[in-house]
Amino acid sequence: MKGWQYYISLVMGAACLILAICVVRIGKTTQQLQLQLQQQQHEINSGLLNQNNLQLANNILVDMAKVALSNARMSKILTDNGYTINTNQTPTGAVSNALSTNAGKTP
Repeated sequence: MKGWQYYISLVMGAACLILAICVVRIGKTTQQLQLQLQQQQHEINSGLLNQNNLQLANNILVDMAKVALSNARMSKILTDNGYTINTNQTPTGAVSNALSTNAGKTP
């Protein structure tokens, strides 16, 4: 092997080593980014689940308020838990507008 061939081989070997180190670093960075993305996705999914639960709870309360308009026991349950049902709503008004909580008391 001639001198210039040796140096070309040495440079090519060093380039391969440098590229291998770069691939490992990129892999680690990608793994860290993927973990961050999974954490963000988990937070988003938790927020959506909480939002869906709040919507479900609101719908249940609206249904309970509808029943309470004609059922004294349901009206008493809602009143005992801090909810007030306003029966003076217009017929076209939403029942959800008729349900409110008393100040200072959390249901």
